[in-house]
This record gives sequence, structure tokens and C-alpha cells, in this order.
Amino acid sequence: MNIISRMQTLLPDSRQAMSYQVKTGGTGDYYLQFNEIVTAEDSLIALPQGLLTGQRPDLLTLRGGCYEIFFDSLNNIEAGTPFFKRRLRGKRSQALNIIIDYIINHHYIIYRPYCYTFLAFDDLLSRAYRLILQKLCRSLPHRIAAVHLNLNPHRRGYAVKFK
Repeated sequence: MNIISRMQTLLPDSRQAMSYQVKTGGTGDYYLQFNEIVTAEDSLIALPQGLLTGQRPDLLTLRGGCYEIFFDSLNNIEAGTPFFKRRLRGKRSQALNIIIDYIINHHYIIYRPYCYTFLAFDDLLSRAYRLILQKLCRSLPHRIAAVHLNLNPHRRGYAVKFK
């Protein structure tokens, strides 16, 4: 697995966005994007009260802030189709979990955000996000302030707040 590109951009409303493209070899290429959330209106999920602190990332280091994470395969993005619905088994399922886990961990180590939010398109991605949150709770118990599960819409929203 290789990160073949990483790009930082400003969204039209001056929020930060960071994009990663990951090449996995046999399982295809994937795209992850981290969009800064400044207000509740910037998020696709119903955010829990008190999650946002109003603190934005430092302009020089980009450390801090809250980010919503988007994930999909490049094939789906190029074809304009949503996250794949067919059930993944074996290596493809394992690759999916490794990609999400690796990039989120990589982003967290570099930028130290105070929260992440996720919205799962379907049950498969929802399970993957729950696994990531469980791993985060086990590996960083001293850094996790709160984990919020089953947020709307469709009870597929998730948020994790760091201390």
C-alpha cells in the first residue's frame, strides 16, 4: 500500500481540506478526504452538543481542528456511483480496514485534530468505522475524550473527540 498523493487545499469558504489517494495494488485505488468543520452546518451529520470548540487549525502547522472524513474507491468517484454495495470478503475487506486505519492514524499523528466525524454510506462502511473507533479507543485511551455512535442521519454518523 502506497500513498500516491497528498494534497492540502482551501474549500471555497476558507476551510481546510486534505486529500489522500492510496494505491493498494490488487484491490484498487482509494481516496480519503478530511474536510475541516467549523460550524455544525459544515457537517453532514447531526453533531452532539459541545463537540465543536471553535478552535481552528494553526495556520502554519495545521495542527488542531475538527475534520469530517470522506472515503471511497477512485473507480466509484470516477463513475459517479456510491460506495460499493456488494459484500467484501477476505483480502478486499482486510485492505479496506487497513487503508482507513492507516490514513486516519497518519493524519492524526501529523495534525493532532481535536475531533473526527464520519458518515457511513452503508452498513459495510459503518462496521468499518466502528472497528476503527474501537481500535482508537484501545490504542489511545488516554487521548479519547468521547465517542459518539449512531448519529443522524440514518444512525450512521460517528464522532470521536480527543482530549
